[in-house]
Amino acid sequence: MPDLSDTDTFPEPSGASRRTAEVSAPSPQSEYDFDLLVIGGGSGGIRAARVASGYGARVMLAEEYRLRGTCVIRGCVPKKLFVYASRFSDTFDEAAEFGWRLSVPHFDWPSLVAAKDREITRLEALYGIGQENAGRRGGKVSRRTRGRAYGALEARAQYPAVDVYKVRFRPLKAAVTGDCETALLKVIVDCTTDRILGIHIFAEEASEMIQVLAIAIGSGATMKDFVSVMAVHPTVGEEIVAMQTPTVRYDRRDASSPLVPSAAV
Repeated sequence: MPDLSDTDTFPEPSGASRRTAEVSAPSPQSEYDFDLLVIGGGSGGIRAARVASGYGARVMLAEEYRLRGTCVIRGCVPKKLFVYASRFSDTFDEAAEFGWRLSVPHFDWPSLVAAKDREITRLEALYGIGQENAGRRGGKVSRRTRGRAYGALEARAQYPAVDVYKVRFRPLKAAVTGDCETALLKVIVDCTTDRILGIHIFAEEASEMIQVLAIAIGSGATMKDFVSVMAVHPTVGEEIVAMQTPTVRYDRRDASSPLVPSAAV
């Protein structure tokens, strides 16, 4: 049972008497004294345990099989990988109309299953050691809203305090193909009103996402509005509504706050 309480067993202090050690030794019951017991190490269970632990709770998570549950092992992730694979058939057919000349493609089911299993094993290992942010690197395609949207530098010039949320990660498809392509998402927020000033997306199909997001930004959506909706998994867009903590804050109201180089955002 993975114990997410982050408590360690410390060695007995040098010079401590046997009586002192006996008195201070925890009772067998205290080993099971937790504020929260989470049953099930799936996506929801792990998230609940980590959030509670982040608030200072002593948490234990119980899982009888494999960490990450149905979503990673049998559901969302393998399903999405198989959906990706199914789309190539139509893509090959359409390629000829765009000038591509290809030989007859051959599909190898065992290769796809093996690739799926490798990705699931990789994700299990990451979640097992708590490295949820592993593998996040640079971006590729860029789009941003116009009109009322702001970049970080523009927002800092016009607003007293600005929060910048940023996440960088490797999309699911790239994890299977071995492609080093990664995605970068950035949200710029007015600290005073919590209103979203701009969203930057460096990812495949960025233009499709940014068009819809522009409506929300133009309507005065706040960061609270975004994080209150349910994430559609597994997608690139879910990362936007999963941002809980600003990467950096620029606050001109506090002269004692050091200026963070613009390269940080």
